[in-house]
Amino acid sequence: MYELNLNSLSQGPVSDIVNKWTLITPNPSPGVPQDEYRYGSQFVVLPDGSLFFDGGYNEDHPLVARNITYNPQKNIWAVLPGRGYNDTKNGGIYRQVYSAAAVYLPDTNSVAFYGGRELNAALNFTYTIKKPFANLTYEISSEQDPSKKLVVGIYGYGYLTELNLDTGIWTSSNTYPAGLHNFPIIHSYATATYHPGSKKIIYLGGFSKDEFLVGSTNQLDRYQFYDTRTADWGGKGTNGFITPTSRLGHTATLLNSGNNILVYGGILQTNDETVEGKLSPDYMFDLDLNTLTWTVINKPTNSLGPRAFHSAVLVNGTSLFIMFGKKDPETAGSLVAANDIMVLNVTDRNAITSLNIYPNPTNGDPASNGGQSKGLSGGAIAGIVVGVVAVIAILVLAALYRKKSKDKAKRKKELRDNYTAIDGEYKEVQPFSAEFLGGSTGAENTSAQPSASGKPNQYAKTYSPDLADSNLIKPDVYTDLQTKPKPDVYGGFHSKDKPDVEDD
Repeated sequence: MYELNLNSLSQGPVSDIVNKWTLITPNPSPGVPQDEYRYGSQFVVLPDGSLFFDGGYNEDHPLVARNITYNPQKNIWAVLPGRGYNDTKNGGIYRQVYSAAAVYLPDTNSVAFYGGRELNAALNFTYTIKKPFANLTYEISSEQDPSKKLVVGIYGYGYLTELNLDTGIWTSSNTYPAGLHNFPIIHSYATATYHPGSKKIIYLGGFSKDEFLVGSTNQLDRYQFYDTRTADWGGKGTNGFITPTSRLGHTATLLNSGNNILVYGGILQTNDETVEGKLSPDYMFDLDLNTLTWTVINKPTNSLGPRAFHSAVLVNGTSLFIMFGKKDPETAGSLVAANDIMVLNVTDRNAITSLNIYPNPTNGDPASNGGQSKGLSGGAIAGIVVGVVAVIAILVLAALYRKKSKDKAKRKKELRDNYTAIDGEYKEVQPFSAEFLGGSTGAENTSAQPSASGKPNQYAKTYSPDLADSNLIKPDVYTDLQTKPKPDVYGGFHSKDKPDVEDD
């Protein structure tokens, strides 16, 4: 993992920030499997700066630590106490859900999850909530061993599911969004942004598959929302002279106005997910939640341009860091990992500019004035920045890893060597004097490494609140998730229907 200490960052060119990161090696973390890697986990930052990771997948075995937390103050990882989310109708506690949308809900101190997919599902498994939905699985080739077939299910979190961080209790709503033929709308790789004014979770973009497993990238001329007060789903159309094209892999950041979401980047994915999507040329928009109007943000000077699977962090409500991700290559070919940073001045959303110097001397940025911010504690900022860095580090490594040789042994060795390089030194996390405004997550632009030792051949990738020390969660007795029998209880999807009531 890496750390960027904004408090100690001297004023200088933004282009130099990429060289200011410091390697972090976590302290020994009892109970955390040191060799359990995972991909595509759900991730949120908590108010105290802890990094909460849920799920993800491991090609080889069920995840032992489904929910895990990184505490930046203690510089340790911890497993969430107790049993994780138990979807008894669809495979139990060890379902490997990934690419779902996750968001922190401050009113209830909980994390809400929706959508996503499942890896290592049972082929031809029938998923159930209110009534059966069959044939929602398909095979893909393993990235580690292309000769190995894995089974993906398009059903992740079918209901809005919450984890209360005070009680550790998981609950699911009794409503779900339904589309044609009452088929559930379950998207992956979407963003989730909590809007405090309306108490709604706003979902933008992503990728969905229908009952025939035909996929499409979600449009942004309307958005889906979940009302946390009434537990109802809904959708609203948007307007604007120009509306964003369909996309996934973007970021959606709630700006300091509290009513505007800045969408940056993304790709348009074809129906065939084995073919890489194209970066969205219309890469920066503002959505006004009062008027439901999209506004194109003019390209700032020195803009990084189109990006996907990057990180976006709002600091002090004034500076939006756009970092890393994937970009177009200089010559024709696949997208390549990006190693640069842009800082947008979003103080005036009608005149967004790209900063050449940071901290910005013209807006009294707390990072340069002693940190008199009104928001989260310095420790929280440390955690947030560390979290973003961890995301970037693993994402970049993963992007490079996928482009390596298809030879299994060589690919595993290269990835492990990369993680060994990251774990090469330790620096204690220092508090930051800055305010972070969260409330937005990208489904697959975050990951972290719960390394409990300095062993050179251990690597991992995960997502997780600061819930103190906990015991190791034991895996179940099943070892072959592809053939593991799963319960087949009738159930189904329909807006406002209870999960155990059948349609006529």
